[in-house]
Amino acid sequence: MEGTGLKNILDIVYGENAVMHMMTGKAVQRALRGHLLVDKCLHSQLITEMAKDDPEIQTLLDQADELYSSLLSGETTLGDAACSEVLIQLETVTEKKKSELAQTSKTSQLWLNYQRMVGIARSYWVLVDAFAGSVQLTDCLCCSWALQIPAICSLLPAANEQPGGRAPRRLSKVP
Repeated sequence: MEGTGLKNILDIVYGENAVMHMMTGKAVQRALRGHLLVDKCLHSQLITEMAKDDPEIQTLLDQADELYSSLLSGETTLGDAACSEVLIQLETVTEKKKSELAQTSKTSQLWLNYQRMVGIARSYWVLVDAFAGSVQLTDCLCCSWALQIPAICSLLPAANEQPGGRAPRRLSKVP
């Protein structure tokens, strides 16, 4: 992602020497935290712009905030929250906005693809934590499988991508 400003953003947070190690793969955990932070900032900007354009989005955000508060207080389970209509609606309008942005410019496409890749890394680390036992995904069957199956499926295409834009090697067809 040379020339995108990503290195400059991370320089502000971590410092130039640390970013050099992050970008060369020597500080993997710090790099992951940095990418998660940048992803959160990009998502926050997207949601802020969406809320300015459409007051209904702000209503959905307020409902999501109430859902989060009820989750923290124990009134709602993680499984119920993960399958709630409010989060589904928010995800739907966010994906619609992202597809609109992807049609407008190459820069938007680049950052949306970056967010997709960070999302894959995030879901992978949730799985790693779950299998290591530090995160409990067994709140309900809906939550457990709803998190694990998409995470594994999102990793499969990334594993087949080839550098240089070449087509991935095809596996033999299974009947």
